[in-house]
This record gives sequence, C-alpha cells and structure tokens, in this order.
Amino acid sequence: MLSKYLKVGLQAILSLALALCVLYWALGSIDAKQLTTPFRQANYFWVVVVIGLSFLAHTLRAYRWLLVAGARQVSLSTSLSSVLVGYLVNLLIPRAGELARCGILKQAAQVDISFSLGTIVVERIIDVLFLLLILLVVLVGEFQWGVQLFNQTVGGRLGSVASYLGQWSVWQLGLLGVLLVGLSVLGGWLLWVGAQRLQFLQKVWQFIHSFAEGLLSVWQLKSFGWFVASSIGIWMCYFLMTYLLFWALPDTANLKWWTAVLVFAAGTLGMAAPVQGGIGAYHLLVQQALVFEGLTPGQGILLATFWHAIQSLASLVLGIGGVLWLTWTGFWRTTAFPAKV
Repeated sequence: MLSKYLKVGLQAILSLALALCVLYWALGSIDAKQLTTPFRQANYFWVVVVIGLSFLAHTLRAYRWLLVAGARQVSLSTSLSSVLVGYLVNLLIPRAGELARCGILKQAAQVDISFSLGTIVVERIIDVLFLLLILLVVLVGEFQWGVQLFNQTVGGRLGSVASYLGQWSVWQLGLLGVLLVGLSVLGGWLLWVGAQRLQFLQKVWQFIHSFAEGLLSVWQLKSFGWFVASSIGIWMCYFLMTYLLFWALPDTANLKWWTAVLVFAAGTLGMAAPVQGGIGAYHLLVQQALVFEGLTPGQGILLATFWHAIQSLASLVLGIGGVLWLTWTGFWRTTAFPAKV
C-alpha cells in the first residue's frame, strides 16, 4: 500500500517539477513586479462572474452525467460535489480527479467505479469532439496561426527526430521496426497467459463488463436533446469565461472576439496537458496565440499568467465548496477510502 501511494506521490512531484520548469522557461526575464500588474489592474467584478460561470459549467457537467448514468439513483448535489472535488484533485495530481470522482459516487450512491469510469470516458470523448470542432473552426479562420503554432511546438521536435532517424541505414530502421512489433506481440502474449492463470480473472471480467456498460450508456439516453444542450452549454460557459476575462483587464478589454476564440482554443489545449492544471503548457500556448494577434511576448505571458491564476482559483474555491458540502452531508463520516472496485 505504501509503495502505491509513494508511486502516486512521485508521479505528482515529477509532473509538477516538469510543469514548473516549463513555466520558468516561459516567464523568462519577466520581473516579479510585472507579474502582479494584471492583478492590480483587474476589474474583479468580471472575475466573480467568471467563477459563477465555472460553477454553472460544473453543474451542467454534473447534470449531463446523470443523463448518462440513467436509472441509477444519484442526486444532482452528489454528482456536482464529485465533479467539484475531482477538479480540485486534478490541481494536485493530473488525471486523478476522475478516480476521486468515481470514489465519491461509489461511497455516496453505490455506483460501481468501473461503470463511473466508463461514463466519464464517454464525457471525455464528447469533450474531445467539441475541442476538435473548435480547433477546426480556428484553423479554418486562422490557418497561418495553426501552422506557426505547430512549427514552434510539435513540428520542431518531430523535425529533430526525423533528422536523427535519417542518419540510420535501412536495415537498422527495419530491425527497429521488427523489434518493436516483436516486443508488442510478446507483451500481449504474456498478458494473455498471465490473465488465464490469475484467480481474480472473473473480477477483472466483471470490471471490464461494467466499464463497457458505462461506455455504451450514451446509446441508451432517454433525453438526448438535453444531453446535447448541456454539452453545448458547458462549452459556451468555458468560452464566456475566457471572453469575460478579457473585459477584466484594460489591455484586453477592446480586443476582438476572435482573439478570445484563439486564446480559448490554445488554453484548452494547454489545460489538456498531463500536468497539474495545465501549468506551463497553458501559458506557452496562450502566449503564442496573443503574439500572433500582435501583442508582445511579455504582454502575452503576463495575461496568460493572470487568466490561468483566475481559472485555478475558481477550481480551488469551488472544489473546497464541494468538500464542505460533503462534510455537511456527513459523507466523510460514512466513507472508507480507498473505495473497493
């Protein structure tokens, strides 16, 4: 048990260290006094509105999960609390929020963790589709920005790898391919043989079956229209959170709405990075979007830092609210973490 927690802790520390290194590199020569400038100039009325929109987005996400879960008796408050706490956990350990969310649903409403995971995977697939749609719109509208961003991030690294592999001979590349295929086949065979002999094979099968049931639950929706409407509502809230933060600062109050779309797309990609709260990745991508729109790199990183801080604050405040609600309802007195699958 100790080694399991130690492994999780090390993963969190390494992820945070990587994120902080990227953030340090992004901030470059920015003076500490400059970093506080947006916070001193901000109109905090819009910050409060953004936190309210974040709560609305989480509520819609909790309601959408209820639609996917179907007949399972889970209250909206329980679903919402699990979402809020999940986002709070993600600030500490990347992607662990989904497991925390499943654990809360298991203990509070006896929903199988495997089923919850399946439904959350469905949610993530829907979110990815919305993200791809947004990126498609952005690339059609600003194709040059997409090419520039690709060249400055992924393209350069792919070019380095291609240049390195270009120095290999044909037989070396062929041998590498055969080795990779052989290792994949061997690994799959070993897993299959091991699974045949494990005593908990039946338990594994039950987990897979329940997970698949959650994954396929989207096809059994009785309110498909509300599911689509809530999904659109979630992403509209996300966009408005970005756009209204433009109004919170004098430097961005007059920027075009299309700039908000670019920043929204870049920021969403950054938040999807496997680091705590998108630290570093969000800053770099949003900075590039703002530079493309004519701002200086210094202005871009200052604005990205402010926006990221406000969104992290929203997750922190609402997550603590979720913990307090679970405390008020007596959840922590009846639960016994870690929950069994």
